[in-house]
This record gives sequence, structure tokens and C-alpha cells, in this order.
Amino acid sequence: MPVGRVVQNIGGFQTILTEEGELLTCTARGRVKRARGEIVVGDLVSYVQGPQGGVIEAVEPRRNLLRRPLVANVDQAVLVFALHDPEPSLLLIDRFILGLQVVELQVLLCFNKLDLVRRQDACTLARYYESLGFTVVLTSALTHEGKRKLLSHLYGLCSVFCGPSGVGKSALINMIRPDADLITGEISPKLRRGRHTTKAARLIPLGRGGFVVDTPGYTQVDLMGLDRDALLRAFPEIAARASDCRYRSCAHLAEPECAVKEAVARGLIPTTRYNHYARFAAELAAENPWERP
Repeated sequence: MPVGRVVQNIGGFQTILTEEGELLTCTARGRVKRARGEIVVGDLVSYVQGPQGGVIEAVEPRRNLLRRPLVANVDQAVLVFALHDPEPSLLLIDRFILGLQVVELQVLLCFNKLDLVRRQDACTLARYYESLGFTVVLTSALTHEGKRKLLSHLYGLCSVFCGPSGVGKSALINMIRPDADLITGEISPKLRRGRHTTKAARLIPLGRGGFVVDTPGYTQVDLMGLDRDALLRAFPEIAARASDCRYRSCAHLAEPECAVKEAVARGLIPTTRYNHYARFAAELAAENPWERP
């Protein structure tokens, strides 16, 4: 039985990309829906083709599943923020990074709208996150600056573009795949944030075996399901110092002889990052009292 990948899911109909590179509209058998629940973009499905279109007979086991955005079988998250209009929020960036730890995805940070800021300011922000161990790409969907570097990180992978509305996710995908013809939007003058132009996740094939997933923008990142190990993965600079603390159970908040807090005091860990860590630790403790330090 042939296998295809779901590239779009709207109104109970799934569009799949076949192994021959063709698009086929399908519906799923009732038993498939009852057994697996909702079929999502990125799913690999077995299907048969009939006179009225395709019928999905089974859904292959998923490597991973993101709940927001709802997409399966991805290799990396491209976290897109604008350098200006709207201004980037370091707290929101770190919150997105933490939220992605649920599925332990590698994160590529993409700062867009390079044409709106001084290059020096953009490079300062990039170096800040690079010093923390993240890969960063600076782009302008308007001038196509950074296109080649961005593509070099996408080929051969299934990458989900995520981030707030108005930062240029759809515009970037249009830049690297002009025939994708995604709708783009402007910033709301009243609210100073983007209007939602992408209504549902959509998987778009790239050359060299890669895919990108355009998703609706969102700013509310749910931290449910995360624990302290996930929190440390999102803050590698804190995790690197944790083993030097006096107490193995140190949460790096109020404990004495904490190597992390000493590193913050010495300027080896940015105070902003540590404050974000402490804020998220308090949220996780409130959601999961058994995780309380």
C-alpha cells in the first residue's frame, strides 16, 4: 500500500503528497479516526486511490507531535521573530524555546526584517543567542538577505516555522519558495502586533528532500507537560553550571552555594536569562507542586 505525507488538513479532507510527487485529496476511514484521533499535517499515511479520490487506511507511528502548532514528524523548529515592528521580546523568545522542549526539537532562531534596523544592533542580538549555544540567522524577506544561509539550514529536514503574528513567517517562506504564494499581512497600527494571515498549518516541499511548515502566529505558549529537566535544556548555560552546585537537588533559586547564582553575580550568565529561568521555574512549580524545589 502506498504511503504519502499529509501537507494540508482542512474541513475533514487531507491533502497528501504521494511518493511520485503528486497531490491527492483524501478522506480517512472511520476506524482510522477512532484509532488515531485527528490526522494532522506531517502525518505519514497509507492510502488507496479510488474514483472519488484517496482513502486513508492507516496512520504510521509518529516520531513526534507538536500540539501548538499542531504538526507531526518535524526535525527542527525555526523560531521567527522580527527585529523591529514588532519589537522582539526576549522573554517571549525564551518562552517559545522552553515550550519546544516538550518534543525536544532543535531550534533555529531567525530574526527577520533586517532591513528595518541597524546591522550592528541585529548582530548584537544574534551574538547574544549564539553565545548561549543557539544557531541564529538574520534575514530580510523584503531584500532576500540571508536567504542562502536560511536555506542551508532547511534542506533535508522538515522544519516548522513558528512565532508571533506579523514577524514575517509567511513572507520568508515566499522568499525561499516563491511558488508557495502564501498570504502575508501587515502590522495592526492599533495593536502593534501582526494580523493572522495563516489560518491552518500547511506543509510545503523544498528541494533536496526538505519541507517547511507555515503555521498561524501565536503568543500564548503553554508550558504544561514540562519539568525541570526540560527547563534546563532550554537554558544550556545554566545546565552547564548545575553540576558545580553544592547540592545535587539545587533548583538554582534560593539554595546556598549555588554555582549558577555565583555565575550570574560574576556576569558569566546574563541576568536577563536567569530572571527568565526563575520566572518559568515558578510557573512550572505552580502547575506541578511535586516539582516544587
